[in-house]
Amino acid sequence: MDILFSYKIVKSIELLKQYPEGITIAGTIIIKSKNTIHLIMDGYNKEYSKLCPLYLARWEIIQHYLNTEYKYFDMNAITGLFEENNKYKNLNDMKFGYNAKAYEYIGEFNLIVNTPMYTLYKSVIAEDSLKDLKK
Repeated sequence: MDILFSYKIVKSIELLKQYPEGITIAGTIIIKSKNTIHLIMDGYNKEYSKLCPLYLARWEIIQHYLNTEYKYFDMNAITGLFEENNKYKNLNDMKFGYNAKAYEYIGEFNLIVNTPMYTLYKSVIAEDSLKDLKK
């Protein structure tokens, strides 16, 4: 048995003794639409991070809606970069670990509703971002 697994068992037993009625260590916001569950936001108490509460939260959502009219679970937030040196690789790998599929859409576009502010943004803020990318 590895050390992390042992820690999780011991910590879980301690929490059960301390909070026999249960304790909330993670939460999610989902939206149900047509035949899809959309995970909009999730979070957890960092004190319990070694228990990996978000994995359990996702698993519970899957189990809860498994035999219902909801056939898809949109876990949200993967990057379109699938190279090995991608800084978000772990995020992608975690979600693909659920045997997930990625659906790619055409892309995005900007609808400019305030031309002067957009011009200011492009000339000041975007230039600073580009400088950071070039480093």
